[in-house]
Amino acid sequence: RSRVPISAADVAKMMEAMGVDRVCCVDLHCGQIQGFFGPRTPVDNLWATPIAVSYFMTRELNNVAVVSPDAGGVARAKMFREGLEAQGMRASLAMIITQR
Repeated sequence: RSRVPISAADVAKMMEAMGVDRVCCVDLHCGQIQGFFGPRTPVDNLWATPIAVSYFMTRELNNVAVVSPDAGGVARAKMFREGLEAQGMRASLAMIITQR
C-alpha cells in the first residue's frame, strides 16, 4: 500500500477543525504555508538560524559545509552559511540534487 502525502493546506484545515487558535512553527519550508490558515488563526514562523549559529560557533569545526537537501532549501542554507561567516567561521555551501 503506497503512502499519500498530506498537503500543508489539509493539515491547516484539520488543525483549525480541532480548535487550534494559534500556530507556532520553526523554519517553515515555504512561507506561503502561513496563508493556509484562516484569519482567526495567527501563525508565527520562528527562525532557528540565530540559535544554531551560536551553537556551532561553540564547536571547534574544520572544513564546514552547509548542505541544502534540495533546491527549495538553498536560500535558508545560504542564510545559515552567511550567519556562520558573519561570526568568523568559513563555510562552503552545497546542495543535494535529487532525480526521480
